[in-house]
Amino acid sequence: MLESEQSTLRNVASLLREFPDEKADFEAVIEGLNFIVINSSQDEHYRHSLAFSSLIWETIRDCTGHSGVCEFFNQMPELRFWYLRVLRGIILLARNLCVDNHELPERLMLREKFVKTFNSFSTEFQYDEVEVALFKTLLEFSCNVTTKSVTFDKSTIQDTTIFLCYPIDKINDENLFVSFALLLRNLTTHDDFVYYFLKSDKAVRILHDFLLRDISQSNSQLTSIIENRAHEHVELSPLDNLVASVFLNVCCHESFAPFLIHVETSNPEMFLRFLNIAHLLTTSFESWNQFQLTGIMTWCFRLLESLVEEIKSYFSEKGEDEAHAKLLHSRLLIVLDILTTLAQYEHVRKFILFYNGLELLIELLHLFQEKLLRVNVQKLTKKAGISATNGRGEKIIDLTLISSRVDPDTGSIKATNFPECKLLIIEILSFLIYNNKDVQDKVRELQGLEAVLSNCVIDDNDPFIKERSITCIKVLLQDNVKNQAIVAQLESKTAVQDDSLSSAGYQIDVDDNGKIRLAHPQGS
Repeated sequence: MLESEQSTLRNVASLLREFPDEKADFEAVIEGLNFIVINSSQDEHYRHSLAFSSLIWETIRDCTGHSGVCEFFNQMPELRFWYLRVLRGIILLARNLCVDNHELPERLMLREKFVKTFNSFSTEFQYDEVEVALFKTLLEFSCNVTTKSVTFDKSTIQDTTIFLCYPIDKINDENLFVSFALLLRNLTTHDDFVYYFLKSDKAVRILHDFLLRDISQSNSQLTSIIENRAHEHVELSPLDNLVASVFLNVCCHESFAPFLIHVETSNPEMFLRFLNIAHLLTTSFESWNQFQLTGIMTWCFRLLESLVEEIKSYFSEKGEDEAHAKLLHSRLLIVLDILTTLAQYEHVRKFILFYNGLELLIELLHLFQEKLLRVNVQKLTKKAGISATNGRGEKIIDLTLISSRVDPDTGSIKATNFPECKLLIIEILSFLIYNNKDVQDKVRELQGLEAVLSNCVIDDNDPFIKERSITCIKVLLQDNVKNQAIVAQLESKTAVQDDSLSSAGYQIDVDDNGKIRLAHPQGS
């Protein structure tokens, strides 16, 4: 039944291998090839019979891998169109057939062979109509053959990345964008591919210049969400979803950590864009497995460690460098927000505790207690009224210091005072402490209990920090006699009366000298 088709495909393979010098030779095989391609698209039974023929697939494979293509194009430029047209016909056929059977072309590594063939004439790329059509068809075939599973050989990574770089800066076509993003989504489901891809010298160009710049900017929803965090009630397009899926696969991989280090060193602005999309995805997705969580924590926790050191250096220099503070603050907010979101998972809590994250967070909280201003902004007039105290509750009268931390006209708090960071640290601590006596005790030993208690106040620098701190105190005191004894002796700077403290067995009392104390309720 397939003898005629087999004969036609053998003729095509011979023609592509032998580089004939007559246009008529190409025209002679195109009619028969077109018949097979069209029927394979329209006749399901016919396509199925071809798709499960090993001989058909092996003959398709024989149409690839011929050296001397560029030389042929140089010698016979008038036949370049016909050669590429016939090659595209073969790939169209493969695209149709692999819908029914992806295992045979996968076993023959047909995608890799087609890609290598396409790359073999890269020095002669012209981006004309027939060449772009060939690339699009190869993209479609590659998407189809990788939909159910991906077979990856590390020796092919260079050819794959060269192929993926082809449209960058050259082609603006949303249909191509969809196929491109779909293929990369499929490929990044394979751990080994992600590992070698992120190590390649073309990964940054593909992920940033094409996915984040060209594709996302042509479809502005995702770019707007990344830059403005305005993702509530926004429905992503199919293309947006594909791009997001690629980055979700990548940022959950352990190799994303060294990749980020490289980008951070070479291009801080690009690094922040990668960090922003990783932030968006890790705080929006709701179903993780342990491998994904480990991958995220590998880079996120490393960033936390380096940021703590950078922030310590920043404050040790006693400067009020707003540009530097903005960079540190924006990165720290992202890292803390990710940790706050993921700390609900036991696996993440164990990861943080194992790598001394508790000590790191309390160290940072103590640093902020010492260096940051507590701010109260009253906007009763056109110009905001601002009062500030230090971590010990002492009023700040240095107007220069206050204006370096808070805009005196608008009352907006500057990055130099690291707004919202203490709140997020305390929220993470609450997750780590909950139902964990060892962590409760460790917080006490690190004087973290006092630091949390001193934040049971209203502070515009960290809105709702009072409520978060009271919740944290409650879990610190739960069934922990030593913590209860310590807290009972501490003097709070501001009266904080809350049902959470009452339920924990404490209330706020004011003594004759105006001192505010946390004590057991009378009659208890």
